[in-house]
Amino acid sequence: MDKTKNNFRPNLVLALGIISCLIGEKKCIYLSTPITNGKRLLNWYQNNLQDSPKDTSNYQNNHLKYVINPNCNDGKKFATYLRETTSSFVLDPSCLQIDNWSQSDYLELWDKIIEKFAEEVRFNDGWEYSNGCVHELILAKRYGIPTKNRLGFPISVDEAIMSLTASISRLKEVGINTQKIEASLSEIIQLKYHCESSMYKDQVLDSLASTANIAQFVSFSPELEQRFSCVFGFEQNHLFSSTLEAITALLQASPEKSVNVRSFRPDQPQGNEFHYGLINPQDALAHVKRLAGIGFYTIVNETVDINDGGVSGVLQGGCMEFAPGVVPRFVEKDSAEPIPALPRVLAMNMLRTVYGFNPALDYPEGFRVEFSIHPKPRGWRNTHTIIWEEERVSEVPIHPFFTWPNKFSLLLGDKAYGLLLASLLDVFVPRTTVFARNKHIGIFTFGDPTGAGKYWTRTCPRVQEPGHFSTIRGWNDPFGLMDSEDPHNQALASCLVQEEVSSIFSGGLITDANNKIIIEGVVGFGDRYMLGDAKPVKLPQFILNDIQDVYIKLSKTLGATRFEWAHDGHTAWILQLHMGITSSSGRIIYPGKPDNWIDFNVKDGLSLLRTLIGFIKKTNKGIRVHGHVGMSSHIADLLRKAKIPSILVDTTNKFKNKKIFFPVGNFNL
Repeated sequence: MDKTKNNFRPNLVLALGIISCLIGEKKCIYLSTPITNGKRLLNWYQNNLQDSPKDTSNYQNNHLKYVINPNCNDGKKFATYLRETTSSFVLDPSCLQIDNWSQSDYLELWDKIIEKFAEEVRFNDGWEYSNGCVHELILAKRYGIPTKNRLGFPISVDEAIMSLTASISRLKEVGINTQKIEASLSEIIQLKYHCESSMYKDQVLDSLASTANIAQFVSFSPELEQRFSCVFGFEQNHLFSSTLEAITALLQASPEKSVNVRSFRPDQPQGNEFHYGLINPQDALAHVKRLAGIGFYTIVNETVDINDGGVSGVLQGGCMEFAPGVVPRFVEKDSAEPIPALPRVLAMNMLRTVYGFNPALDYPEGFRVEFSIHPKPRGWRNTHTIIWEEERVSEVPIHPFFTWPNKFSLLLGDKAYGLLLASLLDVFVPRTTVFARNKHIGIFTFGDPTGAGKYWTRTCPRVQEPGHFSTIRGWNDPFGLMDSEDPHNQALASCLVQEEVSSIFSGGLITDANNKIIIEGVVGFGDRYMLGDAKPVKLPQFILNDIQDVYIKLSKTLGATRFEWAHDGHTAWILQLHMGITSSSGRIIYPGKPDNWIDFNVKDGLSLLRTLIGFIKKTNKGIRVHGHVGMSSHIADLLRKAKIPSILVDTTNKFKNKKIFFPVGNFNL
């Protein structure tokens, strides 16, 4: 052993000296390419499973013929390509061959070359199948040297982990020993957590920017030297001539023409000064200089408007949680509204429908990603999706959770959100165009054509308000209608223009307190029925079957639902969708034991019912509803929502044709 080492050392020193003479003080691109193994070894094993044992000359000859020589030729071609496309010195290790050197001998030399001379390590295809290449990747990561694939795209630690996991599996399938690569994988995983804990905040951003669109930024040391930069229109880490020029360029590239100044120290990353919404470059520069003077690193980043009509959230465990007007970490805080967790595919389809583009969230399983989606492109890559943080986590499935109202349904409107969800769950919804009141959201359309050739214009409140706002047959100016019915922009989130269904029957379905479904309807359109002006009729069995089939399809994902429907003789269409079991049972609309009952005739209409509810809501009085009205009508919905004890009574009594009056504002019930 000692003799081998003594013979090796002079050769190592000589080889290192020759390379130093050739390169001098320059830096080089180090080419990492498989030689004795790699993907060619895998292919050779797959096709020659019965080949000779390793200790035979036949094996060695074939190994040289089918693996080593082709690998070396491929390495030379790769080196030629790099020399033709870059101005840097390219060092190709496959050219060096010294008699009696083992792989460990070569590795020791290349370790020193990478540490001393490499400005970048470029990896040839199949690097993840090569013990030597993986070793060189670990070295480069330790020394902070950029690692890139054949095409020049960065190889992140997370990408390396995924690539090695896949290669180990394939190598094992053909019986190749993976002990060394598995040890390297463990080392890379440890390196990942070490790097993440020791990297400066701006280093983390720079690393993330290699593969994702992030918020634009420039960072500075306490000596006011520029550290990193990601500004749209410039190369990553473009070096500006001065601190002021960098801040000015960032301001000009920011959609809001506004920046923030954040500060940190390596030993104090959190809880430091933060200055928001600076629009003057001199003001931002003054903060940077002052903070640098007391030893702080600074990050100047573009101000991202969370109220631009987009959403922020987290992707993890097969589900996405998101909301408008918040930062991604809203999921960590107590929220006024429940936070839905939508299955990833459904959530992506919902966002694509509303915003008109595919969010850039193509991450494999096992990642937790904090993101924001924006109607207008932004960030250093100028796209619609900004990534704020990504990390590899243990893959623990998150169970979908559906609920609304939520922040996103409030943005679109209750009716629009429910119908969009129904359409994405593959039930028939009439072609619907949504005119959102939020100026940042464009007009969007979903659903299926009905073929009727006519339209309904439906106002869409933020939260359900049964029968309170207009539903008009025919076209009506959506924005004019919203302005006239809600001039202060308090209640209506949007207006829907929806294709008409040539209804032979229409009605509603609810799930009662006993988890039984109740299907009611009338002949023709259902608007009068929902207002309590039309008596439910006996529905044909095929209509009941079709509506029940829709319920079963929706309930597989949402659980108990209630909805308005229309049927054209061929297809059951959903006109409005909500979740949950109602409080109704039999003829009881909402349960309770009031001190006394107030009688209400459905002919008096919803407006008068709302007034009555307002007067008795904080009392222990109930309402007896007289008239032909369904349990799925707006009248029943209004009483359930107000939680007023209420029942439907026999309409043959004395109230059948009698209006019920009460002195508004001053009465004794």
